[in-house]
Amino acid sequence: MSRYLLLLLLGLSLTLATRRTQAEPVPPLDFAVIGDPQIGYGVGGVWGTAERFTQLLARLNERGVRHLVIPGDLVQSRNWLEHWALSRALKSSRAELLLAPGNHDVVDVSSLDEYRRRYGPDYYVRQAGGATFVVVDSETARTAQLSEREFREQWAFLERALIERAGPAPSEVAGVVDPPLFLVTHRPPFVETEDEGESDANWPPATRARLLSLCRRARVTAILAGHLHRSQTVSTGDGIEVRVLCGSARCFDASPIGFAQYESGQVRLVNVAPPPPVPVSVPHMHQWTPRLFDFSLRHWLFTVLFAGASWLCWRAARASGREARRPDLFSWASLALAFFALNMQLDFDEAISEVGRLLARRTGVFALRHGLSLALVAVFATLVGALFALRLARDRRRGRGLELEEALTMAGCVVPAAWFALSSISHHDIGMLFDEMIWDALTLLGLVAVFWATTRVRPLVRRGQREL
Repeated sequence: MSRYLLLLLLGLSLTLATRRTQAEPVPPLDFAVIGDPQIGYGVGGVWGTAERFTQLLARLNERGVRHLVIPGDLVQSRNWLEHWALSRALKSSRAELLLAPGNHDVVDVSSLDEYRRRYGPDYYVRQAGGATFVVVDSETARTAQLSEREFREQWAFLERALIERAGPAPSEVAGVVDPPLFLVTHRPPFVETEDEGESDANWPPATRARLLSLCRRARVTAILAGHLHRSQTVSTGDGIEVRVLCGSARCFDASPIGFAQYESGQVRLVNVAPPPPVPVSVPHMHQWTPRLFDFSLRHWLFTVLFAGASWLCWRAARASGREARRPDLFSWASLALAFFALNMQLDFDEAISEVGRLLARRTGVFALRHGLSLALVAVFATLVGALFALRLARDRRRGRGLELEEALTMAGCVVPAAWFALSSISHHDIGMLFDEMIWDALTLLGLVAVFWATTRVRPLVRRGQREL
């Protein structure tokens, strides 16, 4: 009897052990991926891009998508209006959101802190939609330029998160099956081939190789990315897929607005609307997009203000020049303000930045992108500064100092000149010193000084004539 009982217990224990080794079936995939919303970048500005993004979210709701991956570039300039429009759109989504930051969301430590405050962690691991997602902040992981500490900490996180999945392949005999693993990053590790050179579109070769090595060890199913504003799928030599979606702001390859839906082991590209409107651009310089034919209240408002200030400076130059029988600093200010008015519509700063980008791409020297723009701005600033210094020296020799009205007028040109210089060097870094709203407030303050100073010139000249 005891023998039969022992055999029965042994059989029962073997049955329980076998059941324990059998993993529960992995749920089918159920999530979607879209590209850059980048509110504020594209035809229609904030309102146009927010409307297209909201249309995309509405279709996702209709299809019952429960998990949504957005790999970066949530907004263009990080100002309060863009964040408000994005938050308003996201509230309409019924899906769980998995967000990653892009190069327009994070440009320095302060914008990184702002991103974390608004949207949560910038890198993390999450189980959702039948898969495991390792979300990466490409802006602090691809190089240590932004922050050495953030670079070290994120790579320590990546090695922990991905190496946990490394090791021997799952045993089919034991029935152990890991859920698919996806890496989410804004900038793809490479655009076409693993051995391509560094550019602003990819990861530098050293961190690219390091990332792909971890992906191979962890058996990553696919890498999901944005940034390129086009839709494409490429693969590593051993078959790791890199899928890029164009988004709803701008699509350089005329891809329709849509998303990739992962459902029950299949990937389906769902087109929601025609491609976003293409802004007016210069041939072979597709990122130089003058706003002349794309209405923006801010740009037209500052165009009118700069043009009005330029006209007032011209009047002041005529009044004071007629009395002194020579041109004065009001003439210079008039030319500068007229240039700023044109720049609000034609975006010369964007053109300089695009020239640097094209030369960097042609030569393969990534540093040229910002270096050339910086050199052009430095040469121009040096020339203007030298002429201004010579003019002041000549006035001193003639016993004439800088008048208050002239000083205020020239001071009113400092902020827009600084904006132009920084924007020409790098559009992405324009908010590193101040938020765009602060730039606008300082510019308005300078223009008020110009208006006050120039309107005082004619009465002062007339008073001097009467005294004579």
